[in-house]
Amino acid sequence: MNELRYHYIKYIQKIVNNRNKHYLSELSKRIDVLFSPKNNQTKLKIVYVMNHARVCGGVKILLEHTNHLVDRGHDVVILCRDDKPDWRDVKANFIKVPLHVGFMQMMPDVDIIVCTVADQLPECYSMQKAPVILFEQGDTYIYEYDKLGENVQSYFKEIWNFPVPVVGVSKILVDTLEKNFGRKGQVLHNALDNKYFYPRTNQLKGKPRILFVGQEENAFKGIKDIREALKVVRKSGRDFDEVWVTQQAPQSHFDGTLVVNPSQIDLGDIYRSCDIFVSGSYYESFPLPPLEAMTCGCAVISTNNKGVQEYGIDGYNCLFGRIGDPKSLAEQIMLLIDDYEKRMELVENGYVTSEKFNWESIILNWEQYLYATIEQWNNVSQLFSQTSLHIEVLPKGLSSEQVYIMINEVQLKLNKDWCLYLIEGETIDNESIEQIKRIISIGVDIPFSVQVLYSNDVPDHTIIRTEQRLLKRGVLPFQNSDLLFLPIKIGNANESYFLSKWLGEIRKLYKNRNYLGIIEWTKEKFSTLTEEEKLIATKWLILSLLELDRIDELVTIANEAIKQDITYSDISYLFGRVCIILGQSNLSSELLKIAQEVGSATHYGETFDDIKTLCKMYLP
Repeated sequence: MNELRYHYIKYIQKIVNNRNKHYLSELSKRIDVLFSPKNNQTKLKIVYVMNHARVCGGVKILLEHTNHLVDRGHDVVILCRDDKPDWRDVKANFIKVPLHVGFMQMMPDVDIIVCTVADQLPECYSMQKAPVILFEQGDTYIYEYDKLGENVQSYFKEIWNFPVPVVGVSKILVDTLEKNFGRKGQVLHNALDNKYFYPRTNQLKGKPRILFVGQEENAFKGIKDIREALKVVRKSGRDFDEVWVTQQAPQSHFDGTLVVNPSQIDLGDIYRSCDIFVSGSYYESFPLPPLEAMTCGCAVISTNNKGVQEYGIDGYNCLFGRIGDPKSLAEQIMLLIDDYEKRMELVENGYVTSEKFNWESIILNWEQYLYATIEQWNNVSQLFSQTSLHIEVLPKGLSSEQVYIMINEVQLKLNKDWCLYLIEGETIDNESIEQIKRIISIGVDIPFSVQVLYSNDVPDHTIIRTEQRLLKRGVLPFQNSDLLFLPIKIGNANESYFLSKWLGEIRKLYKNRNYLGIIEWTKEKFSTLTEEEKLIATKWLILSLLELDRIDELVTIANEAIKQDITYSDISYLFGRVCIILGQSNLSSELLKIAQEVGSATHYGETFDDIKTLCKMYLP
């Protein structure tokens, strides 16, 4: 489904490239200076935005956040690109967001949005749905910024320019963000789940077991250095067992105990079964594995990266080797193999250290940052330039020429900055209007489109069409194909005023039940359409052939259309229904499941609304 991700990336780049950079930069500086924790007792509705839910330390922390917030009475929702994880308890309401759909399209009404990586900021901030805060745990590009190309550096600087409060998991991370992107942030440390990570109750016997954790392809984890160090120790004649925990099976050969993607329960047991834990990371923000190891009774050896020094003290609760120096790690490993008392001293002090990082106090601090973000959002909103919005309601029953003349007159005489066009009988809620006002006030300088819902075109189906209903003063409609989509809905639509001429024609034929007319129209004009328009027109052709019971032609056309782009789910859905008629239940289920996985194809100009529910009606 790479095509789906491509559509979303284009959407984000459009926001980044068309905003008022100077204005947002100055606002970011003001937010960084003024942001400070606030006390409050209000229970919040909070959304966490997550790009994935795979097993890793970062996701573990986010799920800890959401679970503890739920326990404290908050209403928490997770919007995520992945399925709900089965490796960890999830107490929040979990919603999977298809790759082509913006997070904001599925965003419920909330008090605050928590972005978990910086590339979510353009969409979540620019759509002005609710206050936004960034909880950053430290992506690779942050620490390897100097290695990036000039264009990539520029892109990330622009991403980090969005004016939202930033909270990072360590001082080294916050300092690096200021150095590379000029953003100041607050520090909120991580903690551990004591349901899985707790001290061992028995003494280990036999030869030492040495544990390391991480994927070998993640070079910054220093797995290669650890294995080289262990070879040096082995050559010294010391006897020990090696245990390697990794999320994916390694390509290289390993003679020790290999554990791939263990459950959290098993991971805690593995820590408690080992004597020494070794980390070889070149950089970290706030590494969990060394702290997990301390909590479970391992003596910890680590490189002296800045992240582990958030809690690690050389000689007190761990021993440090040098970054990228297997020999120095080997020396520390040999010291602990030989000196049992030193090992136990590190273990005891590690227990003391781990007790300081508890979720109860950390979540209380986090709540203060959430309350501060909401308060600052309300204050900063007053600083926006007062961009004005006029709402023009057009009468029903106009010809296309009358519509053009009327809109042209409104746009030329408009005494406000923007105009939102509705048609008599259409509906839009007040919150959406207020959201539009906030959006146009932050300086995103690009034509906008919104979702318009037509419920009477196809029986029992609502159709979503993307239309340019929001126009800047002096700008005429139908002049821009490159529009920024807003997750704003106008309901109860029935007129074709803002549709392309070809779509208005085909819609009129179908509503008049002139199915043969659609077939003739397709023969004459199909070749003049764009590739996207062809697939939309094909959907109407399939609907017409279905009404005429010309199933053989329909099957041939649907097969070809699916080859063009399987992500246009309307066709998979319709073809799946036809396969039920043909008695091809297996193929029907396959097609309907594909359509259900994609969801409504909102990356196209027209699609069925809530296609997941439509598919569910026909799936066994």
